[in-house]
Amino acid sequence: MPSETKPEIPPFVLVYPFAEPVTRDGSNIFLGRLFRQFHADYKQIYWNGSKSSDENLIFLQDEACWPWRFGRGAWMRLLGRLGCLWWNHGELNGRLLTKAVNAQGFKPRFVYVVAYDETHAALTRKVLRVLRLPYVLHMMDLSYPEGLDQKTTPELFALASEASQLIAISPRMLDELRKCSSAPGVIAPCVSFLPVTAPRPFQSPFTIMISGAIYETSSADSPDLSRSLGQILPRLQHMKVPMRFVYLGAHFQKLPVALQKVFENAGFHEDVSPFCRQTHLNILPVHYARNGGFRYSLPSRKSDFLVSGAPLVCSCDAGTALDDFIIAHPHSGIFRVSSADELFALIEHLADDHAAWVEASKAATHLGGEELSIVAVRETIKSALAQF
Repeated sequence: MPSETKPEIPPFVLVYPFAEPVTRDGSNIFLGRLFRQFHADYKQIYWNGSKSSDENLIFLQDEACWPWRFGRGAWMRLLGRLGCLWWNHGELNGRLLTKAVNAQGFKPRFVYVVAYDETHAALTRKVLRVLRLPYVLHMMDLSYPEGLDQKTTPELFALASEASQLIAISPRMLDELRKCSSAPGVIAPCVSFLPVTAPRPFQSPFTIMISGAIYETSSADSPDLSRSLGQILPRLQHMKVPMRFVYLGAHFQKLPVALQKVFENAGFHEDVSPFCRQTHLNILPVHYARNGGFRYSLPSRKSDFLVSGAPLVCSCDAGTALDDFIIAHPHSGIFRVSSADELFALIEHLADDHAAWVEASKAATHLGGEELSIVAVRETIKSALAQF
């Protein structure tokens, strides 16, 4: 993915199972925007989704046309023995991969790895054994709340231990990586690429927005806020202040039915800035549990709303990266609630007291500009990658 502008970092190969635009998720959208900041020259190896016509995207899945009902298996085995497939009995075809990576004279200096579970780590290590290049390990998620362990997560443990550079989404994630690696490490949250905006006045209607993916993470003691919001909808709809409810993303059908009846479905948008500027309160719909898959990560979309002056409300356990972040940033426009009644009280307070909302909006903008904009972490990431 070459740029006409001189790259600010050496050429590299990205290894991540999902490729933009074949499959859009928060991580690959963030990575694409990050690399464009540096006018990076890179190719990506991926294996989920489908093959792309982009010559810089290398899809590690074998696809063979076989029009007949029988005989495909024998045909694929023959192709494997002839060295025409990516995989043969679980072994990666190093000759084909090297040829694809080095096509058109491309000579990468390092590999940029993003992994979060054992399956992807195992496949990534097979790729690394072929490429034989130093690599950066960027951990944005970790699927195992118990953390990294040589016995229970051997592939991830080995992947971290052999990395030349670590990039972690949170201090808690970096601490976890330190169990198995002494490589240099930096912390890089999923920052916003939107410009930090000036403080804005309160304008009616009071707009509540839910954005991004919807996951089922609730328990009796710590419900998802999407369910809590459904419980208080009748009260919100009878407030004096006009209310507006919007969902932004590709997972509207996963919202509770009660919310689907009143929420506008804005759909998926590459540019979210107009929506962020209209939002009075961004509700993080899932609960970040200590024993769940979000223990070490931070929500990627929060940064766009905060730099745009939209406060965030969330639910999380102690001992999670999100809890750490809230404790480290008091009075920052991020609110934590633990029940439907607390959520209603917060919304009522901010909707009725315009001065209180303006102060929360200013605090959110300040936090976003200081720590969650690309300006805040650009040089940190650039320095970590420029060493190669």
